Formats: sequence, structure tokens, C-alpha cells
Amino acid sequence: MTLIKLRKKPAAKNTVRLYLDAYPPIYDPLTGKSQRKFYLKLFLYRMPKSQLEKKHNDQTLFLAENLRVKMMLEVYNNRISNKLRMSILSGNY
Repeated sequence: MTLIKLRKKPAAKNTVRLYLDAYPPIYDPLTGKSQRKFYLKLFLYRMPKSQLEKKHNDQTLFLAENLRVKMMLEVYNNRISNKLRMSILSGNY
């Protein structure tokens, strides 16, 4: 059973990058490799200073959590579609 968690990684300046961490890694039949980290091209403000930055953090976390759940459902159904994988890797949500 694969677990997928939403994780944060410190980035430049006042930001934190978001990625999905899958354990055990997910096998990709197209490339023949296993992949554990899926970077979402989303970021949060480490210390939001304004209401706009706080709202951005809330909306971004909501979007990232939805992507995590969508990917978990795909994994549990044993079919990570190429469309979902490409949308996550390219940042087209």
C-alpha cells in the first residue's frame, strides 16, 4: 500500500516549496523507473506578512491537498494516468 504525503521544502527567500512524497516509490511503466517525489511547482510564504499572502497560503494548501487525494485515489485504483502525471509535473492544475 502506497502512502502519499504532502511535504514542504525550504526554498529561496521567504518561500517553501510543496511536493508529494510517495512511499514506497511509484513505478512508471513508460520510463521503467520508480519515482518517489513529485514536485508541484507550488509555493507558500514562510511568514506571510499581509492578508493577500495568508490567503495565497490557504488556497495553495487546499489545491495541494486536493492533488494529493487525487493521486492517492489513482494509486489505489492501480492506474496513475499519464494525464495526471503530466499535469502534476508540468504544473497545469
